[in-house]
Amino acid sequence: MCASVPAHTGTICDRWRAGTARLFNPCNEASRRARLLGFDHARRTDSFGARVARYGGLAFFLHAAHFPLLAEVKILLWDLVPEPTDSWMIAHYAVSVAATVVIGVSVGILLARWKPHWFAMLNGGRLLG
Repeated sequence: MCASVPAHTGTICDRWRAGTARLFNPCNEASRRARLLGFDHARRTDSFGARVARYGGLAFFLHAAHFPLLAEVKILLWDLVPEPTDSWMIAHYAVSVAATVVIGVSVGILLARWKPHWFAMLNGGRLLG
């Protein structure tokens, strides 16, 4: 750590930049690797990034709604399990998760379109773009 930069200022990347010259900066290296994997793509304003960003308001709604919804879906689907073996438990879990995601996203989008004030209240003030 450079003596001219207090330890409590800025982010960790700012502290790395302010320190002595280093050959390897983990913040820049992580950013370069993420861009190689395509993570920078969603931040752009092209059609894919705009489509993804439009539904960013659903993230908290799904986080808040998934647990009670998943529990109810698992209870409703339990009667369809023929026998409690490992393979049927994995299938039950996979179908429960898929149904929860489909129902949660559908309800979130419908609420955002038909009752945006309700959606905003349930979603911490966030609306869909």
